[in-house]
This record gives sequence, structure tokens and C-alpha cells, in this order.
Amino acid sequence: MLCFNTTKNISSLAKIYLALNIYFSHFFSIIICLEAPQITIPGQGVIVGTYLKMFRAQNIKAYLGIRYARASRFSPPELDISEWQGVQNATKFAPLCWQNPSKAGNTILHKLLRNKVAEDHEFIYDEDCLYLNIFIPDGSPGIKGYAVIFWIHAGDFSNGAPTDIEPFQVVFKQKIIVVTFSYRLNIFGFLSTADGEAQGNFGLMDQSAALFWLKKNINHFGGDENKITIMGHSAGAISVGLHLMSEEWSKGGYSGAIMMSGNPKSDN
Repeated sequence: MLCFNTTKNISSLAKIYLALNIYFSHFFSIIICLEAPQITIPGQGVIVGTYLKMFRAQNIKAYLGIRYARASRFSPPELDISEWQGVQNATKFAPLCWQNPSKAGNTILHKLLRNKVAEDHEFIYDEDCLYLNIFIPDGSPGIKGYAVIFWIHAGDFSNGAPTDIEPFQVVFKQKIIVVTFSYRLNIFGFLSTADGEAQGNFGLMDQSAALFWLKKNINHFGGDENKITIMGHSAGAISVGLHLMSEEWSKGGYSGAIMMSGNPKSDN
């Protein structure tokens, strides 16, 4: 009778699988290639995106750095955006919002889950940072369009960026649209003078402005404006909870919500 050391075999296979996973994640980085179809955004203009490719047959479309609002310092976001001339290049991430340095990027987990698309971009930080990114499956959206995930990044409301997650596989495998965006952080997003000079919560207002823009325009990208799910982790989950309780800012902007490891009533 043949006998096998099952525990040893499973352990060895797990190690091999993990090693191959890490190897392939480094070797087959996402390639940015070709131009995605042009899209006309009413009241703003025409943009052209890019195809993201992993392996031979895995493609998604990406439209990066799309302005959703403007904002002066310590003021609510302005939704009235002037229309640009010609075709705007939406193939690179826009500047990120000013923030405190974060040590999260030095952890092993963060390095394994890092956004490989973002690695090819040199990031700058700016107060003019109200931009979003749209990742779309490559194919026909059907009659009703794709369901949409509106991702709110984490970071204690003092750091973090839309580039913190890698949406490629969920877009490709689940056939949904993922939208990431920047909102003002730290004192730029949440300073309050307790009077009429600076109301505070500008970062949350930015989130609502991005959601309003998405509800209005996602159909032009093949998305279903009636199937928008707001989703976040940590501070992003707290934000989701606040939108659930908000009547004026976010009402009618979403159809579902997912909160991961965080809620607005937590003491921590």
C-alpha cells in the first residue's frame, strides 16, 4: 500500500502556489496599451482612455484623472465645470490630495496588493485634486449596463489615495465597473472654525460631489446609474455609514452599500 504524507504535500503545494503567485504578480505586470474608445461627457468634453492588459486575453478599459468638481480652499466643492476644447487624455492619474506621509506602503501586504497600474506613474500632490478614475470591463454592457462599485479609500481621513487598490481582477472577473476617486484630507478636508468661515467636512462633501457626478454620467461609460454600490474600508467604511445616514448630501445617489471594518458609531 502506498502511503503519502498529506500534511507535508499540502504544505509544499501551498508554498509553491504562493511563490508562483508572487512571481507572476511581479513578472506579468499590467501593461497600458492602445487607446480606449472616446467618450463624450455632456457639459465637459471628450476624453480618450486606455486599455489595461494582463496576460494575453485579459483586458479592461480605464479612464483616469477625470475631473468631477473644483474647490477653493476651505470651501464646498463646485459642481459647475467648464467645458474643455479638443480631446482630453484620460490615461494618467491626476494629482493626489495633500496628506500626511503614510507608512502603509512599507508593509509586505501593501507591496503584494499594490496597484501595478500606479507604479508607472509619478505622483504629485496638489490642492486641485478632485478627480476620479473609471475601470470598465472590455465588452458589451448589455441593455441595462454594468453594475458599479463606488470605492471610498481608507486612511483615517488624513492620508490615502484612489491608487491604493488594484481593481483589475474584480472588473475583469465580475464584469462590473469600479470607480475610485480623491477627496480632500486632513485640515484641507475637515478643518472647521465653528463659524461661517470654514464649515468643515469638505472631504465628505467631495465624496457626495463625486457620487453626484457618477450618478449623472456613468451611463456614458456603460454603467447602470440605478445600480451604484458605495463601498469602503476603514475610513472609507465610516464614510459609507455617514452617507447612509445622510439625507441631503447623498440621497438617491446609490442603491447599495458595503462597509468593511469600520462604522461611523465606532469609538475607535
